[in-house]
Amino acid sequence: MAERSKNRGGAARSDLSSESQSYAEFGVHVARILQVAEEAAARITSEAEEEAAAILREAEDAAAARREGAAGEANAMREEAEGAAARVLADAESQAAASREAAEEMGMRIAAAARKRQQEINQVSDELEARLRHMLDGARDVAAKLELALGDREEDEPEAETLIDALDVDRRTY
Repeated sequence: MAERSKNRGGAARSDLSSESQSYAEFGVHVARILQVAEEAAARITSEAEEEAAAILREAEDAAAARREGAAGEANAMREEAEGAAARVLADAESQAAASREAAEEMGMRIAAAARKRQQEINQVSDELEARLRHMLDGARDVAAKLELALGDREEDEPEAETLIDALDVDRRTY
């Protein structure tokens, strides 16, 4: 029995030793798994960081491209607006010049027509004045002749107004 207990004790030791070895191997295996997991985690983290940096670069490039595109579009719109404003201004200046020229021409025509009409009025007025003077002179002649014909009869009468005096419109009082 002593032998058996020896064997059993030896087997127990051997079982313990193999059990310890298997725990050690299990520990090594777990350590290796943890190391591989840490390496994988480090690799995944590194890849994620690289991918994040690439995405960030792409986003920055896209934003820069959009900014450039927006700036280019804004410049194009500004240039188009400036061109449209210049065209509107040029059209307005052209229309203003045409209106001013038309108004000046119309003013010259009106002034010429007014001068012509004034000349016609002056001419007619002069003709009428000449005719009136001629008629007045004729009336004065007739009055003078009447006075001569009637003059002998009226010498005895107090001095009355003569026909010439009666026909003198400048002397008349009403």
